[in-house]
Amino acid sequence: MSSKGCLTDTVIQKLENMIADMNPGDRLPTESTLAEQFAVGRSTIRESLKVLSYNKRIVRTNEGTFVAESSADHLVDPLNFIVNMDVGNVLELIELREMLELLVVRMAVRRASEEDITALEKCDWMFREPGLDRDERRQRDFAFHNQLAKCGGNAIVGQLLNAVRQVIAKQMEEDPLPEPVNAAGGVLHEKIISAIRERDESEAVRAMEEYLLVVDYNA
Repeated sequence: MSSKGCLTDTVIQKLENMIADMNPGDRLPTESTLAEQFAVGRSTIRESLKVLSYNKRIVRTNEGTFVAESSADHLVDPLNFIVNMDVGNVLELIELREMLELLVVRMAVRRASEEDITALEKCDWMFREPGLDRDERRQRDFAFHNQLAKCGGNAIVGQLLNAVRQVIAKQMEEDPLPEPVNAAGGVLHEKIISAIRERDESEAVRAMEEYLLVVDYNA
């Protein structure tokens, strides 16, 4: 890679760090200000902004450059690309999913409001509804875990986890979903909810670990 390419990559990373501390819709400094701040030429700033615009991290208009409204969505396409490129990466995505699930449940214990917990209980109740077909039950399990991520209060982590689950499910869609998994899933959902309500982080992590070990059908 050329020195210019390395410099651009460095500036992109600095801009990514800057955007991470901003809110959607916030305006970035001008090209000249960024060039002075990062001690690089305006052409390097311009090339870096083009990359971030392509990745949907920013929106460039005649009025300036702004943080994209849904900047977390840019995670989905790269994850799909990784899985489609080499199916062996599914195992690595499963490992990533497990790490994220444990992180989410820890955050949920610390941050979930009463309204969050009530919504989580509703998702579990819907998961338990009798007579659901395999695909509908899987989607309702998605809904439970998406709500769990909302309880954690970190939208980026939630978006990443949802993306990982979706691309894994796409690869595993031919796998059967045994009925015992459905029954055990409801029981362990209940354990997770109870631990969050009691603010018992250790128990919440144990319940999620049991879910991933006993129930998880990699969706």
